[in-house]
Amino acid sequence: MVELRRSMGGRGKKTSPPFLSHEFIIQNHGDIMSCLLMIVVVGLLFQGTSAFASIFIVPQYNDTFPLIPDSEPQAYYRTGLKDIAAVVFYTIGWITLHAILQEYVLDKLQRKLHLSKTKMSKFAESGQLFVFTLYSVIHSGYIMHDLRMHIDLTKLWIGYPEIHRHMTLHLKLFFIFQAWLFYTLIAYWLHQFPEFYFQKVRKDEIQPRTLYSLIFLFFTTAAYFLNFNRLALALLFLEYVSQNVFHLTRLFHFAEKWNIAKTGFKIWNIVFVVVRLASAVLAVLTLWYGLRSNETPYVDPVNGNFNTAFIRQVLLLEKLK
Repeated sequence: MVELRRSMGGRGKKTSPPFLSHEFIIQNHGDIMSCLLMIVVVGLLFQGTSAFASIFIVPQYNDTFPLIPDSEPQAYYRTGLKDIAAVVFYTIGWITLHAILQEYVLDKLQRKLHLSKTKMSKFAESGQLFVFTLYSVIHSGYIMHDLRMHIDLTKLWIGYPEIHRHMTLHLKLFFIFQAWLFYTLIAYWLHQFPEFYFQKVRKDEIQPRTLYSLIFLFFTTAAYFLNFNRLALALLFLEYVSQNVFHLTRLFHFAEKWNIAKTGFKIWNIVFVVVRLASAVLAVLTLWYGLRSNETPYVDPVNGNFNTAFIRQVLLLEKLK
């Protein structure tokens, strides 16, 4: 196992930790999680378990129909409780990839750069988040282009809830899982909490990282299940552009590439302000003006309509904080 081999890489052989002890789980959590993934995948191969295993892997709640009159029938996906199974599966998947990225990329860079223990933790955090935000920018940008949102901002609110609750495959994948990277947007932020244990994060670092993860977890989960997915998609795209620039610059800073880092932080300062301003404009435009024209006095979970004044105001205030 990769973590165990790394721990035994010194001159003298270290005693292996007791089976299923805390140290054993921490050292081998990547291998343990990959085994859990394989169990579910193998379940697809047998007729008796394939239906159950597919709930964890395959997007659920799909129908094929023309969403807009005179358009071609297409597969669309809705939200539901079975999505929780997918979130659990891809949370485990991201933990596995997290361990692989840490072992084969970030740890090697850390040893090459001779970082201190404090810098190693921050370097690893920025390395993981740089990869995640880079993927998110690319995927969300592709979806917005596919939905033509970049040329028609009214798509952020027109057709809510009927059109918005029926997501394209890519939009559902963005919120539930990314097939070739084995993680979900929601699951990524959910997986952060067990990672605090696996990475032995110091207590003074847990609180800010927990708050950061909880904010994203709440925002993405609420947007997904309340069918405000298009607005969330646009806001997350902007946020991840800013975060991607920040964490890339932070990596250069910890690598002591001072000139590049100095320029990067200047660029990030500008990007940060632009992103905050653009996010506020989109949130006000959608939640205060756009969706108000189709407001409902009460929540209608059957039809997926959560466009009440109270919910919109709460979301708007949360965004403008």
